[in-house]
Amino acid sequence: MARIPRAVSRWPTQDAPPGWFYVPTERRDQVGQWISPGSLARRGNVHGLLIIESKPAVAGARADVFAQEFADKAGGQVTNDTLGGERAWRIGTNLHADAPDLETVDALVVLHNKRIIILSLLEMPDYSYHHEFDFVRDHWKWMPVSP
Repeated sequence: MARIPRAVSRWPTQDAPPGWFYVPTERRDQVGQWISPGSLARRGNVHGLLIIESKPAVAGARADVFAQEFADKAGGQVTNDTLGGERAWRIGTNLHADAPDLETVDALVVLHNKRIIILSLLEMPDYSYHHEFDFVRDHWKWMPVSP
C-alpha cells in the first residue's frame, strides 16, 4: 500500500487504496490527492480521484451545516457516518451518465481540531471507486499537527 508522504500528511495520515498514485498539489487547502489505477495525471485522463481538503473552521462553524451546503451544491444527500473515530457527515450524489469531466460522487465532512476536513471521491462515468473510498475511510488515522 502506498503511504502518504509525511510532508503532505499535516493532519490525517492513512493508507491509499492499493494501486492508487499520489499526485502533488499546489493548493494550500489540499492535504493530498490520489488518482485511480489506469489514470494519467492530466486532465481528461483521470478516471477516479480521491482528495483530502482542510479548511479553517470559523468560530461557531458546524460540519453538519457545511456538509448540507456541499450536498445542496452537488445535488446529494447527507447521512451520518464516522471518520477516524469521529462523527462525520457523508454526502452521496448521483453521477450524471453524460458528465464530460470528473464529478463528486461521495464525500465525508468532519470537524477536527478547529478545521473542516473533507474527503472527496470524484469519478468519470463508467467507473466506480466506492470501495476504494470506503477503504480510505476505514483506514483513516489522525496524527498531531506540528506547529
